[in-house]
Amino acid sequence: MVRGQLRPIVRVYVEGPNLTNRLCRALVDTGFSSYLALTGEIIDVLGLQPAGYTHARLANDQIERFELYHAEVIFAGRTQSIRVHRTESESLVGMSLLSGNMIKIDARDGGAVEIETP
Repeated sequence: MVRGQLRPIVRVYVEGPNLTNRLCRALVDTGFSSYLALTGEIIDVLGLQPAGYTHARLANDQIERFELYHAEVIFAGRTQSIRVHRTESESLVGMSLLSGNMIKIDARDGGAVEIETP
């Protein structure tokens, strides 16, 4: 669904160890080339296991270090094992998770966001 300020939000089912799971809402970010970024709160609730660190260049051209975690996700009808970035701002779906799908955004407040698989 498109929320205030025309922000396209999608749902991602995330599973941690010991079958802990959560249906998460995340902003579609076409400038984020990885899979998924989740807030620290969600990562902690799910008990995701650390997977190291990475560095990323942000839109403001700054390079920041991010903690990575292992997770299983169900998105667009597919189950994938991915690495999740920890963020303290908001959860994001990146282009790697969207890869192979078509996304349709009705860019009006309350409009639909549809993920279609080929």
